[in-house]
Amino acid sequence: MEIFKNMVTENELNDILLLNLLKADDEKAFKYIFDRYFSPLCRFMYLYVKNQQEVEEMALDIFTYVWENRAGGVLKLKCSLRKVVDCNYDIKKGSYQALY
Repeated sequence: MEIFKNMVTENELNDILLLNLLKADDEKAFKYIFDRYFSPLCRFMYLYVKNQQEVEEMALDIFTYVWENRAGGVLKLKCSLRKVVDCNYDIKKGSYQALY
């Protein structure tokens, strides 16, 4: 089974394509990314924040950041979105710092 360890999944290929389209200013790609990841990102953040309205505002901030910084690119969408959350939400202090 070691041979399958380094294979790229279909979802990862889709994410790579979406990120390339996003870098090329494709608004449809951004909408697809938003529609695909907004709810899972909110569920992840809700584990720590416990306030749905605040979670949704944070998620919107994150997607605004992704759009405004699309030219820089990221390697993996899921990991990058969670990294943005980790970098801007101090779980121990329970505080959130806006991205911009």
